[in-house]
Amino acid sequence: MQHRFVLAAGLALGLVLGLAGCHKDQSATGDAAKQAMGGYAKGFNLLLKDPHDLVKSYFQTISEEGPAAGAKPHLFPSQSSAARAVKDAREAFAAAGAGAPAALAQLAPASEHAVAAADRAIAVFTEAQKYYEAENYKDDQLAKGKQLHTQMLAARKELSAAMSAFEDGLSGIEDAQAASELEDYAGDKGYSYWFRYYNIAAKKFVATVDDATKRDAAYQAISAAHTALAAFAASKGELAVGFGPYMASADTFLAACTKLTRADKGVAAETGDAGQGVISAYNGLINSGNFLYQLESTHSLK
Repeated sequence: MQHRFVLAAGLALGLVLGLAGCHKDQSATGDAAKQAMGGYAKGFNLLLKDPHDLVKSYFQTISEEGPAAGAKPHLFPSQSSAARAVKDAREAFAAAGAGAPAALAQLAPASEHAVAAADRAIAVFTEAQKYYEAENYKDDQLAKGKQLHTQMLAARKELSAAMSAFEDGLSGIEDAQAASELEDYAGDKGYSYWFRYYNIAAKKFVATVDDATKRDAAYQAISAAHTALAAFAASKGELAVGFGPYMASADTFLAACTKLTRADKGVAAETGDAGQGVISAYNGLINSGNFLYQLESTHSLK
């Protein structure tokens, strides 16, 4: 499964801290839930970056079949940055869990599993990186290298499964909060409404990356959403700070959707994997959207 950034990372911005100490709404769409989701999303996105890149770099250096005799693998020592990401994610999850309402209770164990899986992957990578750096394979004819490879295969599988389960848990809450927020801005369809509207439509298309049966309908929907977003932007003339980059990200996302839809008809993209291209473009869109959330928190998105 190809993972995406969670858009809820910006939902909690601007909320008043200290909700855990008072009576709070126990629903998935109240202020306490939005604040907690901000923390959970931050941690998820952290785990999705450096720890994921670390595992990916291992398999870019050493094939699925394992280290080959005569090869001289060199693993770039990226475990420190991955470990910092896990530390920051663990802290974000702890803060989120402390103030989370009952509707988000299932996210705590899911986040703990994801952190533990990331820790294991980093530990295996660290041992492998030191093993190859010291060229110890010259002493044991790659015996330990093969053992570490088996462990890395298992660690990757565990991390992917943990992140998938965590993402599934976040997704339903994310959808409920996004729909609730969109409704809040429906009366005045300004910047705040339109980037939420397009984010929601984009996520629906992302769901088809692993389910081509729904792709045609989803492509029609995202194309219509993009046309509506572009019409709004054109009506504003000079765009607010931050919205121009968001529009560029929206254009890139639609282009990626077009390439994937075209691939269904037998016309492959010239470079890269079309499905991964959609995920990458979506992650760029969410990063742009999160900046707009920040502008909102300071009343600067006007």
